Amino acid sequence: MKKENSPLYFIPELILKQIVQRCLEEDIGTTDLTSSLFIAQNLKTKAQIIIQQDAIICGLSLASMVFRLLDHSVECFFLAEDGQEVKKNTPIMEISGNAQSILMGERVALNFLSHLCGVATLTSHFVRALEGTKTKILDTRKTLPGLRLLQKYAVICGGGSNHRLSLSGHILIKDNHIALLKKSHKDDWLQWMKTRIAAVRDQKPFVRVEIEASTLEEVAQFCELSPDIIMLDNMSIDEITTALNIIASRVAVEVSGKVDREKLLAVSRLGVDYISLGLLTHSAQAIDISMNIV
Repeated sequence: MKKENSPLYFIPELILKQIVQRCLEEDIGTTDLTSSLFIAQNLKTKAQIIIQQDAIICGLSLASMVFRLLDHSVECFFLAEDGQEVKKNTPIMEISGNAQSILMGERVALNFLSHLCGVATLTSHFVRALEGTKTKILDTRKTLPGLRLLQKYAVICGGGSNHRLSLSGHILIKDNHIALLKKSHKDDWLQWMKTRIAAVRDQKPFVRVEIEASTLEEVAQFCELSPDIIMLDNMSIDEITTALNIIASRVAVEVSGKVDREKLLAVSRLGVDYISLGLLTHSAQAIDISMNIV
């Protein structure tokens, strides 16, 4: 994976440190009672982090930061890299230094790795299923609060693409926006939207405009607004097929909502531009990863 394509590349180290620090404070509490009472204070050791199942690696630098924030003298050596596919029982990191520090950081480091590798691995399964098509896999904002940039980085590691990183990413007019506009502007709501979108394009010409359509009637209406993307939400394959005929390549098309693997393949064969999947970040199964003293 090219570093410049990764959201993690753009996250200031200060922000990453704040995330790791919060997690360490949560896990350690006031002290690591077990290690402080049973392990000699100056004992040095080495350990390996081993992945226990086939997976896409993600989060090595973050795991290393866990140990370095606890003890700057701890050394971490990567045996793999983010975005790499590895087989089960493969060591992916070696750690050496103070034993108490290594034990204190173990769980937080493994939690980061197991979850982020899970997101990357799940994403890769969907991306590979679409090889040979033009359809791109997108994530959503259905992420763990405070960990969005990390989860979206994991999607990149798995070969997927990021949708909006935040509400400021681009305009996405969804069902609740439309419901409020209909209440506010009554029968003139569609004309008001057309005028407003035109004004927005004058003010912010580089901001992408996307509109969510839940019915075929809305698809026809929204085509007249000339957005950049129309999102087809929770539509059947037959409805998506009809919607594509209505759109007739005038705008890009994103499909979202209740897309399983079978539907994913059917939708991609129709030639849509994007499929967005909330499950990449909210339902990824953690990868089994362990740390062993060597």
